[in-house]
Amino acid sequence: MKHVSNNFFWTLVFFTSTVGVCMVTIIPWHSAKAGLSAHAQTPDIQGQAQIDEYKRSEIEKIFDRAYDEKRFNGQVLYAENGQILLQKTYGFADLQKKTKMDNSWRFQLSSTSKPFTATAILKLYEEQKIDIDKPVKHYLPDFPFSDAITVKHLLQHRSGLPDYIHLADKNWDKKTTFTNRDLSPLFKKVQAKVKFAAGAKFDYCNTNYAYLALLVEKYSGFTFAYYLKTKIFDPLGMTRTFVYNHAKGRPAETVKGYSYSRRRGYYERPVEFLDGTVGDKGIYSTAEDLFRFDQALLSDDFLSEKSRSLMLTPAEPLCETHDNDYGLGFRIKRDTVCGDVRVFHNGWWNGFRSYYVHSPKNEKTLIWLNNRSDVTLASLVDSILIFSDSLDHPEKYHLNEERFGDNFDNHQQ
Repeated sequence: MKHVSNNFFWTLVFFTSTVGVCMVTIIPWHSAKAGLSAHAQTPDIQGQAQIDEYKRSEIEKIFDRAYDEKRFNGQVLYAENGQILLQKTYGFADLQKKTKMDNSWRFQLSSTSKPFTATAILKLYEEQKIDIDKPVKHYLPDFPFSDAITVKHLLQHRSGLPDYIHLADKNWDKKTTFTNRDLSPLFKKVQAKVKFAAGAKFDYCNTNYAYLALLVEKYSGFTFAYYLKTKIFDPLGMTRTFVYNHAKGRPAETVKGYSYSRRRGYYERPVEFLDGTVGDKGIYSTAEDLFRFDQALLSDDFLSEKSRSLMLTPAEPLCETHDNDYGLGFRIKRDTVCGDVRVFHNGWWNGFRSYYVHSPKNEKTLIWLNNRSDVTLASLVDSILIFSDSLDHPEKYHLNEERFGDNFDNHQQ
């Protein structure tokens, strides 16, 4: 096997941080295995094993270097074709006490909670308890906005709803926990207006998924936490995953979230009044449990083919000026470097960042959980996947090392 130089990889780090995206036709998650190349379907066992070990070793070096440079603290997992090639933890669950973490420690997923909320809605859709094309007001009569806003608009972030976080920050007693049931009363109190007509455009807004959690509760007959536990977490063996309950607090082996400043150093980000709202955030999990969810999305036993197709189809085709879009609970994009479609969600909230990326065509999954919210690792996430793809399909890569050089040190985020 031809050796791939470090300069070539760091070339990819710089290059992928500068490229855009192009038009995309979504590759359904369930058809990924059918779309594998002949090389992937019938590999030379010895050669493939060497490639996999080389990938694992080089990707581990990337994580090690990022940790050594104090860019993250947490859990990582990289898998291909359903097999975990690398799983590792770095640093401390509690920076003050120097409590070492392992694979069992839970992280706040932040907005990476949204795919679970969308999955819960789609399960109720399959049970014919919710029609996603019907108005939200049909299901929640006190919903204080237009009848034209449908459940699907919420799922796709195309409702035009105002952001509850900003309004609550200005108009709520922060000594009192803000919950999903406080959404409509708050909007009525401040006479909040929509930003645009339903379906007119994409606007990422946490309010959408906070209302979806209310829909899950009303039409399942259970709390949002219990429904996800019994319909998603328990069936998939996600024993370390839970929805945060503001009344009960966080259980043992839950990682603390941190930020960093030159003046204060590393400081803990405590639970706050907005942590009472879930659906848009609020799920705690591990990299290993997230991988169980990732693999379940390949199976007809978990979601129907129709539901998966809805989930993984963008609201409108991607283009140069609309560089990513939402399906139902997932962002979708295509990179111009390797032409690969990625289905993903990132998260940020009070001391945590999370990255969950799946490449359906090549069955690659990258999960990176970080309990520091002051740094972003997005460029490295992209580069890891492109590096892996370059080993599988070297004919697609014609980067000029002399043109880009080793730019990692000069282009950190």
